[in-house]
Amino acid sequence: MAHGVAFRTGRSVVAVAAAGDGCLLTLDDGAQLDADLLLVATGVRAELGYLAGSGIDTDRGILVDARMQTSAPAIWAAGDVAEAPVFPGPGTALAGILPEAVAQGRTAGMAMAGDAALKPYRGSVPRNTYCFFGQSAISVGSGITGEPPAGVALATQRDPAAGSYCRIALKDDRLVGIAAVNLPLDAGILCELILRQVDLAPVRQRFIQQPCETARMLMSRLWR
Repeated sequence: MAHGVAFRTGRSVVAVAAAGDGCLLTLDDGAQLDADLLLVATGVRAELGYLAGSGIDTDRGILVDARMQTSAPAIWAAGDVAEAPVFPGPGTALAGILPEAVAQGRTAGMAMAGDAALKPYRGSVPRNTYCFFGQSAISVGSGITGEPPAGVALATQRDPAAGSYCRIALKDDRLVGIAAVNLPLDAGILCELILRQVDLAPVRQRFIQQPCETARMLMSRLWR
């Protein structure tokens, strides 16, 4: 509220009507809001119209396997348009982020070239980060919102004085996901801990207390 911003979490817009030079929004709880400008940001959507009648399987994107191969012979897809496996699975998703597009493109290129060193795409890991009004937030992985999945244990750290927050999701002492506000995290290293399913049991408490430093220490030993 210090910057004149109010959040209505858990709410959705059910109707929009013109009102003078702006608009009137109705929320799903009946509340109405006047607005000068309406900005809609609901994620990415792949343009698939050009594939009509092609026989290539699609859902929200072009469906591909762990080699980025589509359902059609000798056709691959990668990046924002590709609906690829997720880690740890099962299922597929549109990743929509640069690191996954790079990994998918590398896999597709090696598959097309018949490279013997090809390793199947490990699956996408959700990642997001922002810095707004001097506040920063980052999330890597899953299991950190809502009720935790079966077998997932949550560890939460808060420091009201510093305005920081961290939530860590672990399953069998392996990192599933992590989210933090106003704490430094290295998304690339944390993603590798998730993908490699590194056993954190020997450093569990240290990781919960100092996730960034502990993750860097672990990966300095493991990165090859």
